Amino acid sequence: SSGLVPRGSHMRPLKIRMLDGTVKTIMVDDSKTVTDMLMTICARIGITNHDEYSLVRELMEEKKDEGTGTLRKDKTLLRDEKKMEKLKQKLHTDDELNWLDHGRTLREQGVEEHETLLLRRKFFYSDQ
Repeated sequence: SSGLVPRGSHMRPLKIRMLDGTVKTIMVDDSKTVTDMLMTICARIGITNHDEYSLVRELMEEKKDEGTGTLRKDKTLLRDEKKMEKLKQKLHTDDELNWLDHGRTLREQGVEEHETLLLRRKFFYSDQ
């Protein structure tokens, strides 16, 4: 037996960084789209309005490789980025975030198991 997972079930642990900065690991079905996963994730953590949330890929600055200085950002740069982040949050322009595509699976978007995704609130500009 080649150790295949039964058809239709591709469970994998997904690390999600919550709005308060804590990280939870939630088992999700890898064959499902991000929309379906969000329903699971939000149900797990008690959020009812899952359609207001989305997942963002954490950028690579977290890589722990001491050897490669390329990914490490300068502290002052990070501080400025934090300031920019705050400003952006005020302006609600989240376009430059690495939002995941809701209609595709994590695998289709190349999200690795070791990656941590951020749960963020999406802002809608509807006039309703």
